[in-house]
Amino acid sequence: MDDDEQFAVSYQGVSPGVPVLTKDGTQFGILEHVLEVPEEDVFDGIVVWTGGGGWLDRRIQRDLSRDEKSAARRLELLQPQHLRFVDADHVAAITAGYIRCDLDVAQATALPPPER
Repeated sequence: MDDDEQFAVSYQGVSPGVPVLTKDGTQFGILEHVLEVPEEDVFDGIVVWTGGGGWLDRRIQRDLSRDEKSAARRLELLQPQHLRFVDADHVAAITAGYIRCDLDVAQATALPPPER
């Protein structure tokens, strides 16, 4: 466990816009939103913006971290190919600063898009 992982937070407390990492710590995206079944208090997984790099990713990360979802939602509609779903079973740690998955880079690249 990394030192940062001792400051784990609930899936309900993580902020959109945090980096999403592979098991070796390579960032492959940013948290777009958490999927849950609130009636049953069940964590289903996360939707990750994988983007193409550059200013667009930074803009979405900034908007999401400020809880300004409108810009991210518009981009989500325009570029849905950049969204990926990570099942809860593959989320190894959730902290205030990042989410670490148990996936390697190849597995992260092959993640499916979220179901609409």
